[in-house]
Order: sequence, then C-alpha cells, then structure tokens
Amino acid sequence: MSTETAEKPEKAPEIGKEAPQKPETTETKANGVKIEKKLEEMSIKAEKSVDPGGSSQNIAENGEAPKKTKLTEEEAIEKIEKQIDEYVKLFEDPAPTFEEKMQQLVRIPKEVEHCLLIRERADRLFKSIPIELFRRIFEQPNEEYLSARPILIHILGFIVQITSAPVHRKFKPLLPLVVDSVSPRGNRMPLSSTIYTDTALMVGMWADETGDGKYIYDTLRHMTSYCAAQKNNLDVGEFLLCIRTLIHKIYQVAAMEDGRFFRIFKNISMSFSAFFEGFFTFSDQFPSSCTTSFDSRGWTVGILAVIRRLLQERQNRFTPDLRRIMWEVISCMTRVGGIGWFNLDKTFAKLAIQMNHVELQMTLQDIDHLDVGQFCLHLRILELYTNAICDSEMFGEEGQEIIPRTVGDSTRFILSFWVEAHVQKIKLPTQLSLSIFHFAIFLFVHEELTLNEDKTRKHFGACILETAFNVLEEAAESDLRGEVGTLFTDMLERLSEFEVLVDTVPVFIMKYLDKIRIAETYEDWKNRVIDCKCCIMDLRGRVDWYSIKTLNEAKEIRDVKGKFTDPELHELSHLFAIFDKLPRVN
Repeated sequence: MSTETAEKPEKAPEIGKEAPQKPETTETKANGVKIEKKLEEMSIKAEKSVDPGGSSQNIAENGEAPKKTKLTEEEAIEKIEKQIDEYVKLFEDPAPTFEEKMQQLVRIPKEVEHCLLIRERADRLFKSIPIELFRRIFEQPNEEYLSARPILIHILGFIVQITSAPVHRKFKPLLPLVVDSVSPRGNRMPLSSTIYTDTALMVGMWADETGDGKYIYDTLRHMTSYCAAQKNNLDVGEFLLCIRTLIHKIYQVAAMEDGRFFRIFKNISMSFSAFFEGFFTFSDQFPSSCTTSFDSRGWTVGILAVIRRLLQERQNRFTPDLRRIMWEVISCMTRVGGIGWFNLDKTFAKLAIQMNHVELQMTLQDIDHLDVGQFCLHLRILELYTNAICDSEMFGEEGQEIIPRTVGDSTRFILSFWVEAHVQKIKLPTQLSLSIFHFAIFLFVHEELTLNEDKTRKHFGACILETAFNVLEEAAESDLRGEVGTLFTDMLERLSEFEVLVDTVPVFIMKYLDKIRIAETYEDWKNRVIDCKCCIMDLRGRVDWYSIKTLNEAKEIRDVKGKFTDPELHELSHLFAIFDKLPRVN
C-alpha cells in the first residue's frame, strides 16, 4: 500500500499528455469508431511549463539571455491568447461537426500551457464550450465514447478549480451523469483513482442544493467500492482527502435536506452521535422510493477496510500529513457511523482505541506547542468509546478487555495532565480547557466512573471551578443557550460528588445566575435558580465550598444597583436564606 500523501484536492491537478498526430476530420458516421479509438490512445499529461527565469547555465556573458527569456514569455502569452481565441471561435461556430469539436476539446489539456491559464483566460475559454458536448459523451446510449469519459471527467475536475463560479456552475447539470458513469459495477470505462478524485472535486463544489445529498452518497459508494479493492495500488492520502471532503459536505447540505436524507444514518450503525440527534429530526414517514435514492450500503465498510490496512502499516512509514488526515476521517466517522462503525471489525476496534491513546499523548507531550485541534479530534473518539462502555456495556465480551483498559488509561492521562497544569499554574489554550472541561463533566454524568489517583481527586474540584469561571466569562449568549449552558447545569448537579472543593462556589453561582439571564426567559431563569438551590442543599453538610469572604462577595454581586430586578431579587432571597443558615455563618 502506498502511504505517500497525495496533493490536496484544493490544488488543481495537472492535465494533458502527449497526443498523436492530429486526426483527419471526417463527416461520415463510420468515423465515430475511429474517433473513439484515437481518444482511447490519448492520455493526459501536462507539458513542462514555461520557465520565465531560465537557468544560470544559459545566461550568456554578454547578458543577452534575460532579454531572450522575456521575449519567450511574451510570445507564450501571445500564443495562449491566440489559442483561446481560436477555441472560442470553434466552439461557438455551429458549422463544425460534433466529432470535430470533440477532437479539439480533448486536445486542450495537451495544447494549452496551464501555468499561463489564469482565471480570466480560463473563464473565456471554458465559457465558450457548450454543455451538450459533454452531455452527449456521458449519456448511456452513446457508449461508443466510453474511452473519452475519463478525459472529460478530468477536464471537468480542472474546470471547477480554475474557473469562476458562474462559469463552472454551467456544467452542474452534468453531475448526475458523471456520478452514474463512475459506478464500478459492470462498468466498461477504464477506471482509476484520478477519476474518483475529480468526481469528488465536482461533488464537493456543486452539491449545495436540496436533493444533492444523493450524489454525495453515490460517490462515496462508488469510490470506496473501487478503492477498497485496489490493495497495494491505492494512493491512500488522496483517497482520505476525498473522503474527508465528501463527509464534510454531508454536514454542509444536512440543513437543506429533510428527514429522509438522514434515514441513511439509521442503516449505517447501531448508534448515532448526539450531533445529529440534537439538531435534526428523523422522519419515519417518507416514500419507499427514498430508501433506494440514498443507498449507503458498503461505503462505510470500504472506508474501514482502507483505514484498517493503513493502521497495520509500520508507523515510521507514515508521513505527518497522512497520519493527520487519517485521524480526521476516523473522527468524522464517529459522527457518521457511531461506535457501530468501529465495531464492524473487532480487531479494528481494539487497534483504533490503542493508537488513539498514543496520539492523545503525542498531542500533549510539548506544553509549549500543544496541538489543540488534533487533541479535540482524538478526544471525540475517546468519548465515543467511553459512552459505548458505560451506556451499552459494549466491549465486555472475551477478547475485548483491552478496550475498557485503554479507555481508562486515556482518561487518567488527560485528567492528570489537566490537574498538573492547574497545580503548576500553566495557562492552557481556551479551546483545550473547554474540551477537557466538557470531558470531565461528561465523565461525572456517568456514575460508574470514579477518580482513583490521590492528586487528581485532591485538585479536581478546584480545577473544575477555575475552568468554569474562565468558560463563563468568555461564553456568548448562543453558547449559554446551547452546549455550554448544559455543561454548567450538569456541573452544578454533580458538584457534591467532587471529593474536594474550594470556597469560590457561592461567587460562581452568582456570576452564573447573572450571566445566564441574557440567554433565558424569566421562567427558565427561575428554574436555574432552583438548580442552584438544589446544589447548595446537597453541599450543606460540607464546609470546604464556601467561606465568610466568598459569601460576602456573592452578596456584593447581588446588591449591585440595577443589576437584578425586584422579582429576580425575590427569587435570589430564597437562595441567600440558605447561605445565612450555613454552619460557618452561625
């Protein structure tokens, strides 16, 4: 298996190969076969671009070489302008036959210098090409042009990258034909990884309207079916980049599709991530035809097969970019496929979580250069496994013991790192602190999980509260309405379970109730006050969570003139009535 990192899809691929002598044109119908044969011989390979600077070996002593190079560049620009004019004249002229125009179209990659094909020139050239020229090649009745399809797919992949939106979107009606043409089942067209890369580029650029989800899933099915069978001939980096592009595209078009679009996720795995369950409704009422419109069978298994082979490679053969993109795809699959995707293969499930543990340690090994983005990615995978172990008792069978043990090791490592940073007063990046804060609350929601390390138990409460203050200070109104607000509610509910606390709890509660008002109605805010009262009632028997000083600070926040309305002060009076009866106060 090749583990070299491919060029990113965002970069325009080189197109064009040496072509045979220009074929003689004919208007007879029989020559359609000749054209087909000549197109079959043609492949795409870019010619060397013009070197505007030349080399030092060619510079003459009299200094005339730079002048000659400048003339060559000017001549090249003049040549490409003339070529574009000729192509535009040909494609806009109704007189030439389809075969004549087709011959010139497939020669564009070879004839035109790509380094000089700036957007303005590209727009002028490709805007003149009629879409019917492509459509006729891809329509099923015209299978005599099968060998021309890979060339045109490559040209279309080039067009979507190099031209402006008004130009390349003219060709979007071709998307269904292109996607159907790359199905590997019973396909007599010569297939290659490049074809699927170009198709993924088109889907990634054009699938942005209601109903386009079908093209994303069809491309995923076709691509994984072909690539999973390539074994050692697959460019894994290029494959993973395309998969990442397509999966991200799923998230982008999700809001435009109705419930039937997400029905496919029910067929992928045993569970769904909270991401989709929290934001989208799955409708059970839809036409039976929709179940076949979005066919997701097989592509998730195909992705797993490729990644499993890659994970079994020696780590020293991984480039950093390849390793990163591989884990990005695995992390994406936590949302698309859930834990069921990992558990399709028991060996893969064990290997993935063990390697995820190693990657977590690597992201946090250098305190001065923390890889926050990569850490959050691996933390998502760890949360998925943790949730599966606690909620569904998955991985409890014989032979799977390594999975719960590795999850425990990863959890201890993260919490120990967090507590150590707090003890040494090391300020962590905000996103990193928020992610670990989220994970810590997530752990305490599961009552089965306990802290065993003495140092972690001793400082965990202080660490939680310090981070909570920072998160509360930076949280926006939208954050408080969403996940961050839920985190604070869960934290207050579990606060009494922390073995050791610090005396800043009253101050935090008042700042929380003050800040949460911007995101809640009055009735909802009253419920938050009740949550805080319940939290304090659970803590009444302890004296480590407050002091006379912090209680006075809480009262100062309450008594700021104009901060709270009279009805709000009335609700807060019930809270402070509990404060006044605490043991240290009396």
